[in-house]
Amino acid sequence: MIIFSPARLKHQSFSKFVITYRQYASTAGDKYTLSFRVSSQQKLSGRIPFYLLPTFFDSQLSQDGLCGAFNLRGAMRNRIVSEGFVTGIFEIKWRFLNFEVLKQNFFASASLFYDNAFITQTYTIDITSITAEERQLFFRNTRQKLHHTVGTGFYLIFNKNNVISLNYGIPVDPQGGSGGIYIGSNMLF
Repeated sequence: MIIFSPARLKHQSFSKFVITYRQYASTAGDKYTLSFRVSSQQKLSGRIPFYLLPTFFDSQLSQDGLCGAFNLRGAMRNRIVSEGFVTGIFEIKWRFLNFEVLKQNFFASASLFYDNAFITQTYTIDITSITAEERQLFFRNTRQKLHHTVGTGFYLIFNKNNVISLNYGIPVDPQGGSGGIYIGSNMLF
């Protein structure tokens, strides 16, 4: 998908290229499922406004933030912003319970996941008016590294399409935050 925003008022135009691949592979009669999603979102032209930097664009739903409930689960939301990035979500689910209530099919799954993101295009800002002490606190001039989180989850699925999820993720690097719990519905990830 290509995202294009024309120039208006004080903002110049920009364009962004987004490609996402997702796969679900089941084994052992649907008892285990490997799910993954890999997405690359790259600026093609212009300058992306600062308020759009943390947005993750997806064909199913555009979420606010690279971190949080849908990407890099466990890292603080909006902690990582850039003009371009690559992200991956890898999850293994174990279906441990099947049951029926009022002629509706239910099943419960437990999961382990690993999420990651790598910044490919940084956003340059003018920090000349910021004091040296504040620069040391809030800005680091270090080389980009892979950001990772790991965690576990629980899914209650009814009629194969309705999902209630509970996920808990922890960032590998403490700079990403102290972890987070996410309760959601209608999305596998």
